[in-house]
Amino acid sequence: MLREGPDSPYARWFDVDWAAGGGKVLLPVLGGPLGGELEHLAVDGEVLRYHDHAFPLRDGTAGLPLPELLDAQHYRLGWWRLARTELNYRRFFTVPELIGVRVEHPEVFEDTHAKILELLRDGVLDGLRIDHPDGLAAPAAYLERLHEATGGRWTVVEKILTGDEHLPAEWAVAGTTGYDALRRIDGLFTDPAGAAELLGHYREFAIPPADRGGDWTETARRAAYRVVTHELASETAWLTRLASAVCERDPALRDHAPLGPADGGPGAAGTGPGLPAVRHGGRAAEPYGTGGAARRCGAGREGGVRRGGGGGGRGRRTGAGARAARRRPRTDGVQRPVRPDGVRAARQVGGGHGVLPVRAAALGHRGGRRRRTTRRVAGRVPRVRGPHRP
Repeated sequence: MLREGPDSPYARWFDVDWAAGGGKVLLPVLGGPLGGELEHLAVDGEVLRYHDHAFPLRDGTAGLPLPELLDAQHYRLGWWRLARTELNYRRFFTVPELIGVRVEHPEVFEDTHAKILELLRDGVLDGLRIDHPDGLAAPAAYLERLHEATGGRWTVVEKILTGDEHLPAEWAVAGTTGYDALRRIDGLFTDPAGAAELLGHYREFAIPPADRGGDWTETARRAAYRVVTHELASETAWLTRLASAVCERDPALRDHAPLGPADGGPGAAGTGPGLPAVRHGGRAAEPYGTGGAARRCGAGREGGVRRGGGGGGRGRRTGAGARAARRRPRTDGVQRPVRPDGVRAARQVGGGHGVLPVRAAALGHRGGRRRRTTRRVAGRVPRVRGPHRP
């Protein structure tokens, strides 16, 4: 794929947003900005070497001067810090070296699992351990396909279950790798009084001064918001682009600035386009097409007149229709996802090897010193101002 770019027969194996990278895939491997690393780049036959790395060269480019050679490739070598904001391929959590593979495609599944299935048939392996399947496009479908391909061999998944969360019943596996059991076993050797004291000291240390007074929920919300907007900023930007693409397919949803779909904050991570209705702990997320970015693009159309045009739907509805809409209760059964910084947010799904692994189920504003509410203005959730804002 690096040698041939989007035309490679293997390009379909990976989730690469070629348009976001100007037709190139970012490889964040350099120890510093490109200008300071040029002396460490050298052509060796048909590959470009950088310390221990060897990158294939596009056909016919090996003889070009180095600056032109770099520009001629289907990839862009960049500073490793750029992965946080500019990465345009799917990875495992925040590790750019662990590149996501699209096993939801039958041909990719067959090619990537051929050796594993061979080892099972030969009796070399007795069972399988699957790392963090949550972030796959369709984890239940993948595990069912694996179950059929292996003849029902013993298989467990690495999945950290929190609180009262249960392993999805539709997953064709024997169970987890044991985190849930280990948590209970460890409890046998833990003095409850000592644990409570340690927890108190930890929270006192972890809660920032602005949240002192026991507002642990605010600290958890702030931490989750930080992860989604910093460590996973590339993934959040990708979801925003997908949301905008969904809007462009429907004339009724067009003409929204990118900020409009993005303004759902981390809540958008769990319901954006391209993510299936993944189940967590027995609860189903919103299926594609009924919520998330598509709803954020076009919500608030019933009754009234929209004024103010684009800009992510910043105009305000006026007239009798708008007043009636504000009076009557919602009957569509949809819980509106809103920003996590002070108001209720949508449940995050995904994780593991998926686009956005961070769980943000605790982002809902429950309890605390103040309960803030908000209202939708022509499809856009207003920003919440206040000292709690991260």
